[in-house]
Amino acid sequence: MKHWLLALTFIINLTAASAQDPGAAQDALAERQRILRAADQLELLIRQNARLTEQLATLTERVLKLESAGEELQAQLARQQRDWAADREKLLKEVARLIAAGGKATPPAAPPPPAATRQETGFWYDVQAGQSLWAIADAYQKSGVNVSVNDIRQANNLKDDTLQIGQRLFIPKK
Repeated sequence: MKHWLLALTFIINLTAASAQDPGAAQDALAERQRILRAADQLELLIRQNARLTEQLATLTERVLKLESAGEELQAQLARQQRDWAADREKLLKEVARLIAAGGKATPPAAPPPPAATRQETGFWYDVQAGQSLWAIADAYQKSGVNVSVNDIRQANNLKDDTLQIGQRLFIPKK
C-alpha cells in the first residue's frame, strides 16, 4: 500500500475534522499513526510471505530431487539384492553338487616342484612373502653358497623374476 494515498486521505479527514473540533484533530492524528503502522506491518508481512513462498518452492524442488534419488537408490538396492540372490543360488548349487559327489572337494593338484635337470647338488627353498630372486641368491651367497640369480632362474626354468609365496625353488650348489 502506498503511504502517500493514506497520507492524502488523512489530510482531507484532518482538515475536515479540525475545522469542526480540535479534539477530533488529535483523534484523527492518532488514527493516522495507527493506520501508518498497520500499513507498515502489512508491507512487512507481504515481503515475508514472498520470501517464505520462494523458500517453499526451493524446498519443494529439493524434496522432489530427494524423492527421485531415493527411488533410484531403491532400484539399485533391488538390483543388488537380485544379484546377491543369484550368487547365493549358484553357491548353493555348487555345495549341493559337492555333497552329491561325496562331500569332498578335490582342489586342483599342486604342480610338483621343479626337478634339477642334472645330477646337481643343492637346496630346496620355499619362497616367503616379500622375497625376490636377488634376495634369495644374496642370502645363499652370504652363507657361502656360490649361486647367482641366473643360476636359480635356469635351475627352475623360470621365464622371469616373478615369484609366488610358497613356491619351491631349487638352489644349485656349485
